[in-house]
Amino acid sequence: MINPASPEITGLPGEATPLSGTRSFRFRLLWPKAQPLALRATRDLPQAVPLDAGGQASAVYELRDPGGVIVNDGAPERYNIRRLIEFSDFATWSDVSRRFAGLFDAAATLAPGSPVRAEAAKIAAASTNPVERTQAALRLVEDQTRYVYVGLDGGNYRPASADETWQRRFGDCKAKTVLLLALLRELGIESEPVLVNLGGGDGSNARLPSPSIFNHVVVRARVSANAYWLDGTLLGDRYLDQLPAPAFRWGLPLRARGGDLEAVSPKPFDRPQFIGVVEIDASAGIDRPATVAVENVLRQDEAFATDHQLLALSAEDADRAVRSYWRRQMPWADPDTVAWHYDERAATMVVSMHGKGKLGWEGDDTGGRRYDLPGGGFYAPDLRRRPKEQDATVPWAIEFPRFKCYATTIHLPPADARWRWALDAEPMNRTLGATTYWRASGMNGNVVRLVMSSRTDRPEISAGEATAINDAIPGFNNNMSRVYQLTAGGNRRIGVAHDTLPFGDTADWTAAVPACSAVSPTK
Repeated sequence: MINPASPEITGLPGEATPLSGTRSFRFRLLWPKAQPLALRATRDLPQAVPLDAGGQASAVYELRDPGGVIVNDGAPERYNIRRLIEFSDFATWSDVSRRFAGLFDAAATLAPGSPVRAEAAKIAAASTNPVERTQAALRLVEDQTRYVYVGLDGGNYRPASADETWQRRFGDCKAKTVLLLALLRELGIESEPVLVNLGGGDGSNARLPSPSIFNHVVVRARVSANAYWLDGTLLGDRYLDQLPAPAFRWGLPLRARGGDLEAVSPKPFDRPQFIGVVEIDASAGIDRPATVAVENVLRQDEAFATDHQLLALSAEDADRAVRSYWRRQMPWADPDTVAWHYDERAATMVVSMHGKGKLGWEGDDTGGRRYDLPGGGFYAPDLRRRPKEQDATVPWAIEFPRFKCYATTIHLPPADARWRWALDAEPMNRTLGATTYWRASGMNGNVVRLVMSSRTDRPEISAGEATAINDAIPGFNNNMSRVYQLTAGGNRRIGVAHDTLPFGDTADWTAAVPACSAVSPTK
C-alpha cells in the first residue's frame, strides 16, 4: 500500500501539540520560504496565524476548547470531511502523476536476460489473441507471486523491480503492478499504472494534489478498444469479461507527460451476486417431513474465496464444513447430501444441499393451515432522517453495488373435499430511490413458485429521494408471501395467484441472465 505522506514534503516540520487548558490544540507547520507550498484547511478550522520562524515560512492553527464535530449521518464521505489541514508542494495532479510515473517505468524495465521476458514469451507463443494474453499475464501475477507489504527504505512509494519481484515471488501492490506492467508491455498490450483508493476516495477531486489521497495502485489495460482494471493483488480473476467493476471513485494515471485525476463511474451489478434457490416437496402431507433441495449461487470474489477455503480442507472436513453451513442457513432442515461446484469461467460457486425437514406450518385442522415461503418477503427501506443540527440537504450513501435474488418452489399436499390451496404473494416492481424491488409468483395446480430480487443502481440518493422513501415506508408491502388453506367452497382471497409460473423446472440460475428481474427470461 502507499503510505499517506508525500515524498516531496518529507522532513518539513509539522507538529500538533496540546496547549494549556483542558481542550486546546496547536498545529504548526514550517517550510523553506523558497519552496512553494499549498496549504488548505476545512472551514471548521480558524485561519492560520503566521509567526516569525527565523527565515522559514510558517503557519499555526490553534483550537481552544473546540466543540464537538457534527457530521451528517449516512452522508457520502465528501460531506463529512472535518477539521482537516492539508499541505502539498505538488501544484497539480499532473505533477504527482509525472513524479511517480518515472518510478514505475524504471521498475517495469526488464533486464536483457530477464526470466520475466521468458514468461512473456511463453504466453505469446500460446496465443496471439490480446484478450487471452492479458488474461494469462494477470493469472501469472496473481498465482505465482504472493502479496506481502514491503515498506522498508523507499518501499512506501518506490516499487520493487519486476525482476526482483519475480525472483523472490512476493510483493505488495506496487510490486505486483510493476510485474504485470512488464509482462503486458512485452506482450504488446497497452497498459498504465493508476493510483486509487480502496475506500472509494469520494471527494478526492476537492483535495490538494497529493499521493496521500491514495492507498493502492492497479493496472488499466486497453484491449480491443476496451479498458480493463487489473489488480494483481487479488486472486481468482481469470477472464476479462468477468472482472468486477471497480469500487474506487477516482484514479490518477501515472504518465511521463502527466495525467489528470479521473472520475471512475460506479457500475451496478448486471447479475445477482447471490441467488438463493429453495425447492420444497410437501406433497406427502402437512404432518410429514418435506424433502428439500437448496442451492446458493455465489459470484466473483465470494465464489472464489469459498472454493479456495474448501479446497484447503480434506474431503471429509470440507463435507462437514458445508453441512455446518447449511445447518446455519436452514436450521429446520437436516442435510442428507451436500455438494459444491466452482465454475471458473463464470466465476460462480454453487453450494447445494438435499435433505428433509418439518415445515413451520401455522394454524390447525379447524381453521386451516398456512406457511410463509422462504425468501418470500421484503424488508421495508430504512428510515433516513437526521437531527436538526445536521444538514438535511446533503445526499445519503446507500449499500452499493447490491443485487440479490431468491427463488422458491413448493409442491403442496393435494387438495381434498374440505380444503383447497391459495397463494398470497402480491407482485411487485417498484423503485424507491436507487433500489428496485421486484417479485413475481404463480400457482399452477399444487405447485407454487415465487422469485424476488432487490438491486441498487447507484451509490447514493438525494435528500429529496430520501424524503420520498420515508413517506413510502408506511405503505410498503413488507408482508411475507404465504400459502394457506381455504375451505373448498369458500371464495376468500387475500392475494392474487396467477396460473403462469415465473420460472420453469429447468431454470438455470447460473445463467448470464437468470430469471431474477422484470427483464429476465421466464423459461
